[in-house]
Amino acid sequence: MLEREIQSLFSKLDDELAQLRNSDVVKALRDGRKPTDKELDATKEISKRAKSAQDEVNYALYELVRCIAAPVSSPISRKICVAS
Repeated sequence: MLEREIQSLFSKLDDELAQLRNSDVVKALRDGRKPTDKELDATKEISKRAKSAQDEVNYALYELVRCIAAPVSSPISRKICVAS
């Protein structure tokens, strides 16, 4: 279940990063012109969404790592999962 959630979160992050790569600011810079304030503001909003998506991925990965049992040879032999 958690793996499916993480895949979904990665997909969301990928979508946000694609929007950032294709933003008007990037297009303006590629065209060799200075982005307008409107373009900058729109891209800042996309950037905030991308950062939020990145945080969601990081939290989910942390939760997954907490669910991985330690190897048998490890001094920690119990499962430390706290995820539901």
